[in-house]
Amino acid sequence: SGSDDEPEIPLIQLMLTMRLDFLGDCARFARLPEAISEGQFLVPTLSRAERRAAIEEPARTAGKTIGPKVTQRLLNETGDDPDQLPVLQHVLMRTWQQAGASREITLAHYEETGGVKGAISRHADQIFELLPSEAHRVAAELLLRASSERDIRGRSIRRATSLKTIVDVVAADDEKAGRDEGQRRSNHVIETFRAPDCCFLMPSVDEALTDDTPIDISHESLLRGWIRLTGTGTS
Repeated sequence: SGSDDEPEIPLIQLMLTMRLDFLGDCARFARLPEAISEGQFLVPTLSRAERRAAIEEPARTAGKTIGPKVTQRLLNETGDDPDQLPVLQHVLMRTWQQAGASREITLAHYEETGGVKGAISRHADQIFELLPSEAHRVAAELLLRASSERDIRGRSIRRATSLKTIVDVVAADDEKAGRDEGQRRSNHVIETFRAPDCCFLMPSVDEALTDDTPIDISHESLLRGWIRLTGTGTS
């Protein structure tokens, strides 16, 4: 701190997060690998007890209980794979929605979602069917494919893509409709898939869209778990 006449300089701590599969890309930037090495922290995998708490405690805080059979099924079906955590999050959200005003979340509510293996695909299909025409459904598939790519291991991963690029792709697929119609279809698809009750796309619904807005898929679990896109429902 300085003298009484000098303003106190605040201590600023900066934290960056990065997915492990992109860590190797940092080598392309001078001194970045060294900086990462000095302060690297790998987020540990949740234990079974911690996953149990992640399932039960939020419901308890909100005044509901999750039946023990639901917790057991979720723990067994998600296993120790950290890639399943986003799937678990989505299944819990859908199970909560199925439960509605019920104070206890039951196995019936969970099974209605499609479970760990089917919840994402079933939910995405429901949103997909809400689109008003086949042209909009084609636009949705084009948008999701334009916003993804394959990594070196052949897995589908997100790739944020500007709205302008997406509109160009949609418009090029149906030249007779023109770019204005491509814009309308793209915007409609985005608004449908980023609605608060699904949040499959980003940015969030409260952010206005411009040509430069990056459209991103909320998580690879949509790409790898939606049978319509994968044909298999697996990663």
